[in-house]
Amino acid sequence: MKAQTGGLMAGRHGRRWPGTAGLAVQLVAVLAVAAMAGGGAAAATSAAVSASGSLRAWGDDRHGQLGDGTTTGSDTPVAVRLPAGTTVIAVRAGGKYSLALTSAGRVLGWGGNFSGQLGVGTTADRHTPVPVKVPRGIRVIAVSAGGAHSLAVTAAGRVLAWGDNEYGQLGDGTTKDRHVPVRVKLPAGTRAVAVGASYNYSLALTAAGQVWAWGHNGSGQLGDGTRADSHVPVRGQRHPAHQHDPGPGQVPGGNQGNRGRRRQPA
Repeated sequence: MKAQTGGLMAGRHGRRWPGTAGLAVQLVAVLAVAAMAGGGAAAATSAAVSASGSLRAWGDDRHGQLGDGTTTGSDTPVAVRLPAGTTVIAVRAGGKYSLALTSAGRVLGWGGNFSGQLGVGTTADRHTPVPVKVPRGIRVIAVSAGGAHSLAVTAAGRVLAWGDNEYGQLGDGTTKDRHVPVRVKLPAGTRAVAVGASYNYSLALTAAGQVWAWGHNGSGQLGDGTRADSHVPVRGQRHPAHQHDPGPGQVPGGNQGNRGRRRQPA
C-alpha cells in the first residue's frame, strides 16, 4: 500500500453519523491502520503505521494496549515504544491488545494478556511491545488479532496460533489455552496465504483458493454445513449458486459479537 500523507478521518467516538463531518486525526505518511472496539466505544483502541515503520496509537489503554508504557488512555496519537531498530510493516488491534509485524518477520505483542494472546509464555499484561515466542528460524508474513487469540502465517505457508482456545479456535485439536504459538493442524500440503481471527473462531485462505475454518460454530460461521464447533480446520462448503473463486487475498470473516464469547476483563 502506498503511503498517504495527511490526516485520517473519524467520526465522534469512532463512528460516522449521517450529517456529521469527520474529525481529522493528525498523522503524516500513514501506511496502515487498525481499530478494535473491545467492549463499546469507551474501550476502543486505534493504531497506525507510519511510512518510517514507527507506530502511533490512541484510545483506551486500561490494559496497556497503546504500548507507551502506561495505562492512561489518550484521545490523540502517542508513540508506541518499539524495541530499538524495529521497523513495523503491519499492525492489528485485537480485544484489548495489539500485534505488530516487523520487516524482519517477527511479531510483537502488547496490552491485555489474560488468555496468553500475546504469546510470551505468561498471562501478565504488557504495557510495551514484547516479542512473541515464535519458534527460532521461522519468518512470519501475516498476523491477525481476535478477541483473545492470535494467528500468524509463516513464510512456509503454515499457520501458528496462541491465546484463548475455549472453542478450539487455535485449531490444534484441543480446547486448551496456549501461551506460546502452536501449529494449526491444517491438512498436509496446505499452504496458507492469509488468516482472519474473530472473537472465537478462525479462518485461513490457501494458495489454492480454499477457505478453512475452525473454532466456534454456533451460527454456522465455519461454513461446513453444521453448527458443531471444530477443534481442527474444516473446509467450507460452496453453495451451488456461488461456485466462483474468492478474490485474491480475501478471507471472509467478521466478529461474532457476544454470541459464545468468553467474558473478558473490563
